[in-house]
Amino acid sequence: MAEVILVEVTMAMAMAEVTTDMEDIVMALAMEDIISVAAITATALVAGITRHTDGRTPASTEW
Repeated sequence: MAEVILVEVTMAMAMAEVTTDMEDIVMALAMEDIISVAAITATALVAGITRHTDGRTPASTEW
């Protein structure tokens, strides 16, 4: 009987560890998604600003 309880406790601890690892993976993926959305938004904002610039864009030596 004690061996059965020990096995059940060991399995429960292993499942808790797997669950924690999965939570870490999901959190990392969520952070990557947030960073991607921020980068896409920043790119769209820059594209919107530069698209409405009148005239030609001066070369860096003309600034």
